[in-house]
Amino acid sequence: MYQVYVSLQNEDCIRRFELDPQSGGIEGKKEYEAKGGPAPMCLSPDGRAIHVGFRGYRPENSPG
Repeated sequence: MYQVYVSLQNEDCIRRFELDPQSGGIEGKKEYEAKGGPAPMCLSPDGRAIHVGFRGYRPENSPG
């Protein structure tokens, strides 16, 4: 099984699916809240973390 993560900017969430490479079937497994418009994602080199960019979210102390 493969893990597939999809960011849904307008729904403020990231969804995790399992993809079966044999059948091509995909099944929704979990939804994670991600307020602020999650957008681009990348996997850390060791495969233990996903880094997510956000659109529409700006921390109080950020420049700009």
